[in-house]
Amino acid sequence: MKNMIKEIILVTIGAPNLIKTWSGVPYFLLNELQKKSIKVDVIDLEPNRYVKALYNIIIMPFVSLFIREGEKSIYRSVFFQIYQTLMLKVKIRRYRTADVIVGLSYNLLIPDQSRPIVLFSDWPFSYELSRSGVNPGWYHRYHIEWERKCLKNASQVISLFPTCAKYINNYLGDAKAISLGVNVVNNLMQEPEIGLIESKKNNKNVVFIGRKHYLKGAMTLIALYEDLKNLFPSLQIDVVGLTKDDFPENFLIGKEDVRFHGYLDKGDSGQCLTYYEILNNASLYVNTTPGWVGYTSMIEAMYYYTPVVVYPCTEFIDEFGEDIKFGAYCTHNENLVDVINKTLSDQHNFECMCINAHNRVSCYTWSNFVEEFLSSINKKY
Repeated sequence: MKNMIKEIILVTIGAPNLIKTWSGVPYFLLNELQKKSIKVDVIDLEPNRYVKALYNIIIMPFVSLFIREGEKSIYRSVFFQIYQTLMLKVKIRRYRTADVIVGLSYNLLIPDQSRPIVLFSDWPFSYELSRSGVNPGWYHRYHIEWERKCLKNASQVISLFPTCAKYINNYLGDAKAISLGVNVVNNLMQEPEIGLIESKKNNKNVVFIGRKHYLKGAMTLIALYEDLKNLFPSLQIDVVGLTKDDFPENFLIGKEDVRFHGYLDKGDSGQCLTYYEILNNASLYVNTTPGWVGYTSMIEAMYYYTPVVVYPCTEFIDEFGEDIKFGAYCTHNENLVDVINKTLSDQHNFECMCINAHNRVSCYTWSNFVEEFLSSINKKY
């Protein structure tokens, strides 16, 4: 289908030219749209850092007295609702020739009704609370209702995940949400080569990627260090996103082959190179944190021919099925050593899993995704 969209207003929360903004999604989306010769007018709604600092120092402690769980950031505030309304009313008027407005959050109430409004994100606030087991209080219900209003205001809603698209449609009672059938690997390097598999077979390097909300999964893996070293004496564990200081005192004693890299910023050339060296050398990606296990980093590891051992989230099962050929699900952590041993020990099967991992997500390119993204908007409008 010939692309009919020539100009897009892209509404972001955070600078889309920075790779660290929302796991790189705005960065890659902006670049790919521009590659396809689409003019992109950016409206960045990120509040001034001094305003954010004042909110965090003055308002956040007060809110935290009454609200224990769930997001309490400035983006879930009446201030941000008023702020975005004023900013959007002023800035959207500047771009009268744009064909469509795309907002990269479900928390945006875009006032322009003369053009299609597309909201693109992963999941709504209510879904996040439900997945985290948080019982909504008055604060949550207020922001859930605001987000419902934002979603109803949109002409179309796109989710990265089919599970979430179905949830949104049930939630709204309106079949306006879709997923595109492909997801995205945020790869900054050239296409990885199949020759990586040989070193992965020999290395026995396990990689864990996740920040503090995945600490439980990291501790589960590291606690099994001695058992895994007995099976694979050359085994090393790379932990990305966490530092030694994130763990309890004495927990890491005797675990000298666990390497902590902290958060690696892909916008920094040195840290970016380190990140991809880890993926190139990783034999296995492991994150069995119940609930959500770093989807973005998981599929990027898969793209680099890395099998995975992960918790079987509903979203994963809906996308990849109950029987995966590129690794294993692990529900009970007491079985994790056996699952890792089985995955790494069979050399022939391991090579097949490496190939299957890459092939399963090889179509998850930003070029393919944006083609589907634009096509879905063109078909509707």
